[in-house]
Amino acid sequence: MLDNVATFEDWAAEYETVELPFERRTVESEMAERTVRDLEVPAICLGVYSDAMLSGVFPCTVAGEQITVTDYVATLAEEGTFEAVSEQPDSAVQI
Repeated sequence: MLDNVATFEDWAAEYETVELPFERRTVESEMAERTVRDLEVPAICLGVYSDAMLSGVFPCTVAGEQITVTDYVATLAEEGTFEAVSEQPDSAVQI
């Protein structure tokens, strides 16, 4: 799972307007004398690949608009296509 999250984060880093819901925290315990790293992920996360290339991650926020996995699946079912982010970095979502 950590490899997938890293891949998703690398993809999102290519687009200034895309934010993913992953949260990383580091907690230092003096009592246990150790540092614990925590990664919070959504209950459902979807990576979409086209021709073996990652082309979308859901849920995400693009230019302030939240897009859930359900939003993606519903749009895909209704329209037969969904472009999360255009091929040009820093472009907005086209739904």
